[in-house]
Amino acid sequence: MPSALNPRLRYAGCSRILSRRANDDRSSNRRAFRSGDSQRDACVCRNARSGAYSPRLPGGGRHFGGVPRQLPQRHAGAGDRVPRRSRPGSAGSNCVRRVLFDEDMPRQLRRDLPEFSIRTVQEEGWSALKNGELLRRASEKFDVLVTADQRLPHQQNLARFTIGLVVIEAVDARLPHLRLLVPALKRAVEAVTAGSVLVVRRG
Repeated sequence: MPSALNPRLRYAGCSRILSRRANDDRSSNRRAFRSGDSQRDACVCRNARSGAYSPRLPGGGRHFGGVPRQLPQRHAGAGDRVPRRSRPGSAGSNCVRRVLFDEDMPRQLRRDLPEFSIRTVQEEGWSALKNGELLRRASEKFDVLVTADQRLPHQQNLARFTIGLVVIEAVDARLPHLRLLVPALKRAVEAVTAGSVLVVRRG
């Protein structure tokens, strides 16, 4: 039978074995720790690329990289009101005057008056109407009646109608002669009021 080992030798052998195992355990723990760090770093990198990673700020808030998807909503106040448009006919409104040419006026003359909305008696189908009925119907659709009939103001009571009358006094009512009166005609059409009459003649 083999002789019994010295107790000191057995103790030294056991100590070496235990020390080797302890070193192996520490090496395994370091490898596992490094592997865990690598996995966490890889996870952080992936989340940062996808935008899911949002580090917390002091106070519990989060900071997200890039520009926020939605801007803060603004509540409308007294300073955000949009001004309303001026009503037609009110002060400061750009209301185009509606003008009716009597049948004795050449329709080509309206090309020299582009700032007004001009129709003719013929276009309205009122050629057969008498002066009183013509003024009544024209009052419903137009602001000014332009005529070369110098007798019209004396035959009708213009105060009864809601339309202004501009009378052209000219020896010749053909287009070349009337074009000489265009500047004065423009001023008269702009200035005449309902129920009144203005006369345009060469000065």
